[in-house]
Amino acid sequence: MAIKEVVSNFSLEQKEKIGTIVIDIILKSKKGAELCSSDARKLIRLWQEDLLFTDDGLVFLLGVAKKLEPEKTIEKLSSKGFSELAKVLEEG
Repeated sequence: MAIKEVVSNFSLEQKEKIGTIVIDIILKSKKGAELCSSDARKLIRLWQEDLLFTDDGLVFLLGVAKKLEPEKTIEKLSSKGFSELAKVLEEG
């Protein structure tokens, strides 16, 4: 199952919770310097346009978090009750 399919099944409240978890991982990552400028610009644009918690915004955030902190992202999502999403991230 694709990440976007799983994300689309969550309520807005759940999407906001997932987004907050993932944003924290990205912002606290010691690998932040590895974030390419185009991803950084897209992150800022999504934030400015209030699109971070949309399906596409979450798919993007999850992809960035997985690039920077794959184990931490999967572990944190699982521990917060999003094990199905964590499993799809781990497989993909």
